[in-house]
Amino acid sequence: MLVNATRCLTAADVLVDSAEFRADHLPFLLPVTLTIGNGLELLFKYNLVRQGHSLVLLRERYGRDVFRLWKQPENAAIRLMALGNFAHAA
Repeated sequence: MLVNATRCLTAADVLVDSAEFRADHLPFLLPVTLTIGNGLELLFKYNLVRQGHSLVLLRERYGRDVFRLWKQPENAAIRLMALGNFAHAA
């Protein structure tokens, strides 16, 4: 799960750093956003699994709802990291 989260976030980073993105970012906004969303979902879920939550519980409780995962108190450190990265990217 952590490996796949890293792969998604790295792929988004590579895409954003590409000459194609810098030349015309509009065609890439949706793929970049989806890739970041997938990476964050996996990262949030990995963090909750490390804290003892089962995959079955995560699937039932959150599905693929990144916003609900984002709001979980256990994911506060990841939220802060993500917000810091967003601020740096802006």
